[in-house]
Amino acid sequence: MFSPIGNAIGQIIPILLVTKSSTSSNISDDDGQYTVSGMTDLMIVELVLCIIPLILAVFLFSDKPPTPPSNSTQHKRAHSNQETNNNYDDMSILLQQDRNFNVSDSEEADSLQEVWLKLKREATILFGNRNYIVLFIAFSIGVGFFNSLLTLLNQIVAPHGYSNDDAGTFGAVFV
Repeated sequence: MFSPIGNAIGQIIPILLVTKSSTSSNISDDDGQYTVSGMTDLMIVELVLCIIPLILAVFLFSDKPPTPPSNSTQHKRAHSNQETNNNYDDMSILLQQDRNFNVSDSEEADSLQEVWLKLKREATILFGNRNYIVLFIAFSIGVGFFNSLLTLLNQIVAPHGYSNDDAGTFGAVFV
């Protein structure tokens, strides 16, 4: 839902902030040389619009939902919590014995390798599912076409006499 809203905002904000003025003193002389102003303001506004959701996501969302999304997840959580409680006492004793608990580089590399192998395994499972492949291709084509059209919209409408501002408005309406 937020992707189309973001695209619409991305089409409107540049129209409001970026202006183009001719460097020539003769307004009727179209020498093709222009001065663009407002790009710094546009980048600052886009930075702020990206950082606000980032901060909200970091502080307002937990890594796990409060209720499990399925019965199998609920069973895994219950089993994991039971193991954690059993092993907690042993782990706290070990951590108290060694206050300088550091992960060595080889352990970190092993962990990264395990994550990579798990990701590879899960991707293999996903791409082995015919329904997933159909959805993946359909959405990829749709999103690719939509983003390409929004990107090229100015070049499409400019030969028909529309300005950059008009192209941005068309893009926002199209979304």
